[in-house]
Amino acid sequence: MYKIYVDPYLLVYPQANSGIDEFENYIHSLISWGEEIKKIKEANLATLYLSAKTPEILANINGYPERNELEKLIVDLNLQNEIDPHDILILIESFLKLPFVEDRLNINAILIDNIQCDPVFYLDGRNEIFVQIYYELTVLIFLLCKIENLSNKHQIIVTRYIQAENTQILIECEIVDCEFCNNSCHVNIPYDVSISLQSFVNPNSLHNYFDALDIWINANQCEEVYKKAITIFVTQTNKQLEKPKPINEITYWLFGSRLLKSLKDLGFLDEHIKTKMLLRTCAEIILKQNMGDTHWLRTGKGANNPQKKRKKDGTKAWRRDIDHEYHLHYWETERGIEFASVVIHNDMKIPE
Repeated sequence: MYKIYVDPYLLVYPQANSGIDEFENYIHSLISWGEEIKKIKEANLATLYLSAKTPEILANINGYPERNELEKLIVDLNLQNEIDPHDILILIESFLKLPFVEDRLNINAILIDNIQCDPVFYLDGRNEIFVQIYYELTVLIFLLCKIENLSNKHQIIVTRYIQAENTQILIECEIVDCEFCNNSCHVNIPYDVSISLQSFVNPNSLHNYFDALDIWINANQCEEVYKKAITIFVTQTNKQLEKPKPINEITYWLFGSRLLKSLKDLGFLDEHIKTKMLLRTCAEIILKQNMGDTHWLRTGKGANNPQKKRKKDGTKAWRRDIDHEYHLHYWETERGIEFASVVIHNDMKIPE
């Protein structure tokens, strides 16, 4: 669903006359994006692409760091106890192994002209070659959206060293030549381009951009993706609280073995309204908000019946209102919350 495109400028090693701040920005951007992209790939949240021109451009302008240079830089930044130069080189190599967006489009070359960028300062300070390749990348994204009927909202560029953590940019230009690998696709020349995209330099900002509801609806029975959707929703909800909780105070949680089956049976995997209610309910439990909607799950219907406990470990069972018709049953374990099942109103069972 989401597609993330790596701006080649994220990878280019600063020139020798660059200030120490730019070198530090380079190191920290690489590491933070490397960690985040690994998580995104593991959770199957997005597909990732690189421009096919990236390796050649880095080679032509000496944009690959030498090991000796990296070692000296890391010492100068006093990071030698935190960062291994070899890890940085491996990280760059992993970025360069990403699939090329040109291959996805079956395109050999593209030529653009009459380029307009808003905000106009967005690419200030870059070598002209990295300005041009950025524009070409946005045009390739535009073509992919047109050909595959994709939403601009789900196309994301990651980069470094711009004036805002995340910026919505508008690129307008004209395609004056376009060479496809075969005759399966055709673009009338000249072709007007206008595309608005989100660009990020900080992975933490990217978390706020993902739509947890979209991720959940498109998870295709993948448990890790459902978990990622809840994590994103919890993070976004927490930031909106009057007093957001520190990460170490957010309740640990996991899925029980029968949870997804109960969600599927009652339409909570693909119905938007139900999914939105479920995400809100899970987030409130995890963040301990509106706890008046949470009750003991009792052994019987009587108000004086004791709370249910799991036979194997004595863990207590709880029932949380999703709405008047549906309820979320969960165990409160020593480790944290174990979401067990969603049930209809008169169902008091909970899988152990």
